[in-house]
Amino acid sequence: MQHEWTDYERRRGGLETLRKAEELRKAERLRKAVLQAAHRRCSQWIAEELLRRHAEQQRIRIAEELRQAEEQRQAEIRRKAEERQIAEEILRAAKRKCSQWILEEMAKEEARQKAEELRKAEDRRKAEEHRRAEARRKEQQREAQEKIQRDARRKAKAKAEAEAHHRRAREQSSKGHEANSRNTKSRRARKLSLEVAAAHYVIALQSLLEKKPHEKTTTTPIVFQTFPWPTLTPYRPVQPVDIVDDTVEAFFNRLHETSLSKEEKKALLSKSRIFWHPDRLAFRQIVQRIHDPSLRKVVEKKAMIVSKIVNSRWDTEFSNK
Repeated sequence: MQHEWTDYERRRGGLETLRKAEELRKAERLRKAVLQAAHRRCSQWIAEELLRRHAEQQRIRIAEELRQAEEQRQAEIRRKAEERQIAEEILRAAKRKCSQWILEEMAKEEARQKAEELRKAEDRRKAEEHRRAEARRKEQQREAQEKIQRDARRKAKAKAEAEAHHRRAREQSSKGHEANSRNTKSRRARKLSLEVAAAHYVIALQSLLEKKPHEKTTTTPIVFQTFPWPTLTPYRPVQPVDIVDDTVEAFFNRLHETSLSKEEKKALLSKSRIFWHPDRLAFRQIVQRIHDPSLRKVVEKKAMIVSKIVNSRWDTEFSNK
């Protein structure tokens, strides 16, 4: 009996121990659960606090940015207002200056128009005076010409009467001198023809050399006679057959028989070398205006003859001096 009681007590003690151990385990699990819940609650609170603080910082930052943006906007408004005020002041000053300038220009234009009217009136007065003076001069010239013609007719009449008086005597005496007179007249005619030919060549050559570039490029047709060919036939149009070595040589050989001085002859040869050189501008500009290719070739060929002879004479007479 005692033994059974002891077993009972021992089993009851074991059960009590097991019960206490179970309670301890439950208490530990509860403690852990409470701790975990508290930890979760604390973590959540920390997260919420962090979020709140972050949101507060964001709000403060946004508010600061908005404040700065508003300050910048207000500053920009003030700056634009100042710029607009300055621009308006500049515009008003420019309008005042422009109005003043317009008034000055109108005054200048009015003064210029008055001066122009006065000048035109003065020009008309001078033109009228010139016209009257020219009319008087022409009238005086006409009267002087009529007087000269009357005197000439009177002298011619007196001379004719004197010649008629002595004609018969001269007829007898002139028969012996008729041949000599014809020779003298022939020499004078040849000398006059040479002078005319030289003068024509000098004038034509100088005219072409002195022309402006725009005058050399006009639409006037170019013919063979446009060029100042050196020939001894001034009284008829020169032809290509007239320009050969002998005729050109003859022209320059007889220049010493004219009234040209040595310096004038030298200047004429120098200008001739310049003009007739086939590569010089004056000659090329005229040749390029010849539309007929065959005529252009003839002109270039004849120009080479003249250039060769002119250069030869220059080398002979002046190159070593």
